[in-house]
Amino acid sequence: MREIMSGLPSAMAVNTRTRPNPGSASLTSKLPGLVSRHPGLDLRADQDVVPVPREFAIAVAEIIDAATKEQGIQVANAAALLTDDNDETHPLVRQWKSAQRFFLEWTHLDRNPNGTRALPDDAAIRSKMRVIEDVIEVRTALFFENLSAVQDLLAIANAAIGEESS
Repeated sequence: MREIMSGLPSAMAVNTRTRPNPGSASLTSKLPGLVSRHPGLDLRADQDVVPVPREFAIAVAEIIDAATKEQGIQVANAAALLTDDNDETHPLVRQWKSAQRFFLEWTHLDRNPNGTRALPDDAAIRSKMRVIEDVIEVRTALFFENLSAVQDLLAIANAAIGEESS
């Protein structure tokens, strides 16, 4: 569900924004190599200002920039999918974000140390899935209505062609 919710806005909405490339996850994966090139770097030094190499500061700034853009993109794309005017404060957007948070929290069941969180019951899962189903149903309804009209027109046109050849 997490992947569906992440990809649905760009697949079904018109005015979506693209994710930054490289993304924050890709940039973050480069940190271990960067830290290994600066073995004396102590980010936990007991002082107000911790000096870091410029290369490291730039890398952290790029991660922050990418993560900030990614966060804004998710909400903007959900608003593009759910509302006519890209209203990020619309109640549907809040409902979408709530469902998305729910599925993100349960993406990795192994991240529930000692089983401290009770697994959601079927009703809770179904209610969150219904949010997504409703969006898909509403967004595809016009397409299928148009498809039905086109099929009706084709049937009429093909019947007329069949009558001409008889």
